[in-house]
Amino acid sequence: MSKEALLDHLIGLGKFQKKGAVAPRVAQLAVSKGFYNLTPVQQGILEPFLSEKCAGSTDPNGNHTDCTKILSDEELLNAYEESMDNIPVCESCSSQEAFYALS
Repeated sequence: MSKEALLDHLIGLGKFQKKGAVAPRVAQLAVSKGFYNLTPVQQGILEPFLSEKCAGSTDPNGNHTDCTKILSDEELLNAYEESMDNIPVCESCSSQEAFYALS
């Protein structure tokens, strides 16, 4: 997995649309030329998008579990790819959700 693959996925989800004109262009540049070929300033523009807090899980009674895990890189990309609603959750919360679904 690469930062480029994660950025490409985030572009597809529209995560850069509301972030001004610079971030989407820099993200596309990172995908085409490579994240590590960007300047430190350009990399800094994208860094906030490369990690995200897990959304947690909700039990059958509607109680939300607040997870503190920060997802990044391959784990974040996998969480997005496995999510049906484009809300990333960690493996532990995903397992809890699957358990609740079977209950």
